[in-house]
Amino acid sequence: MDGLQWVELVGACLAAGGLGWFGARWVLATLQLRERKKRSAELYGGEPFKVEETDQGWLWTLMVTQSLHATLRLPFQRLAWFQSYEQKVAERIQAAGLSARVRTVGVLRTQALMGLSALAIGAALGACFSGEAAMLGAVAGLGLGLWWPWRALEHRAKLRLMELERHLPEMLDVLALGLRSGMTFDRAFGLYGRHFAGNVLADSAQAAERSWEWGLTTREEGLKELAASFSSPLFRRVIDTMIRSLRYGTSMAVSMEEAAAECRARYRAVREEAVAKTPVKMMLPTGVLILPAMLLLVLGPVLLELMEGF
Repeated sequence: MDGLQWVELVGACLAAGGLGWFGARWVLATLQLRERKKRSAELYGGEPFKVEETDQGWLWTLMVTQSLHATLRLPFQRLAWFQSYEQKVAERIQAAGLSARVRTVGVLRTQALMGLSALAIGAALGACFSGEAAMLGAVAGLGLGLWWPWRALEHRAKLRLMELERHLPEMLDVLALGLRSGMTFDRAFGLYGRHFAGNVLADSAQAAERSWEWGLTTREEGLKELAASFSSPLFRRVIDTMIRSLRYGTSMAVSMEEAAAECRARYRAVREEAVAKTPVKMMLPTGVLILPAMLLLVLGPVLLELMEGF
């Protein structure tokens, strides 16, 4: 058997194994659906759970989707690196402020779909030139499709972190001013969320205050969840200081003023560093775009005279 026949044989074996595994999952999902119907019949006094004909197609589609997802995800669930990657994706979703709207499974599905789609597009474009270009296009497309959703989460988390660093000194100053004027912590904390609504920090602080005011969580847990929603070690230290002061009854106004000064100095240092990096970043477009044009403009006539001389 030559190499092509071996490739066809391996591909056929993999396809048969995949179809067999999916068939087993399909049978298992069908048995689970029948068991649920039987339990619903017992629950409703012996009468079977009636499903409208218009909803049957939706139920079968849902069952196929769940079976396919379980089939594709099961081999990776036991791998330590996959579990670690799931944890990192969950942390990125929380840092991006999308915990209430986006799930980890949704991001993984999006990465898989975009990776496969980009792989097919890259392979199709590369096949117009050669087989090697098709392979390179497929690999590049797969990498780009898997990387793009993660890059979107990273970009959103970075923007939220920049806005946090800009408004955090303001929040700490308002909190310290409210505490010095005789307000309780809850009123001083809610003062910033109510009067400075519109930025990410004020909206998140107001949502956290409502969660413990309505009894959905305790004040300490709400503050910890607020700190976890931003990937900022400095903000996490500030929240820990608040929790310790509330737990032991120590004065918080002085510590908040000191933290505000530290946050303001840190934000100024970060902005100055970004401004100092701008000339270095401008060297790349200058060297790639402007310098060759200037050399061509200056040395072009000299090169033409040399070519005419030869």
